[in-house]
Amino acid sequence: SMTLSGNCIAIVSKGTGNMFTNVFQSSMLNGDNKSHIIIEGLNFNGESNGGFGTHTKNNYGISLYRISNFTANRSQFQLSSRGLFIYGTSNKPSKNIFLNRINVFNNALVGIDVDKSNNQIFSGNNIYLNQYGLQFSDSSSFSIVNNDIYNHTVYGLQVTKWSNSSIINTKIRNNSSRGVSMSNIANMQFIGNQIN
Repeated sequence: SMTLSGNCIAIVSKGTGNMFTNVFQSSMLNGDNKSHIIIEGLNFNGESNGGFGTHTKNNYGISLYRISNFTANRSQFQLSSRGLFIYGTSNKPSKNIFLNRINVFNNALVGIDVDKSNNQIFSGNNIYLNQYGLQFSDSSSFSIVNNDIYNHTVYGLQVTKWSNSSIINTKIRNNSSRGVSMSNIANMQFIGNQIN
């Protein structure tokens, strides 16, 4: 796996760069208490062995703890247990997270799992074929805009303890159990979405 050190980090591919591991890793990319990170044009494949090795799915494509100012553009997160895991603590939540035009699919549990985080914008993403698409807990100040969340075996979107957030012009469709499950919500805007 790759562990981020320092701040102001960019991992960029002009086409689609592939990241995979030859042995089981808890996470292909780890970040703890980092800031100003940009990922663009990468494919995080948690199951591929790259022609060597025989491991099963990694736990996380990316695991980010207590981070700030993180951007992922035009990237894919697939075939891990969780595609992206973004989390913090009550005293130091992760913040300022921007996910734009990413594909998160075929992860065994959750596409994107967010816990104790705030000020995030998820825009123009495709999240599909996971057990849960998006899972949020104990977080605030989110904007989920123009996303397509579909074909999950349980929920498309599961939210617990969420405040001051909005879901706008997002499709949540063809999820086996429920499209949306919400509890303990405050100041929520739900505008122009398509749910079926």
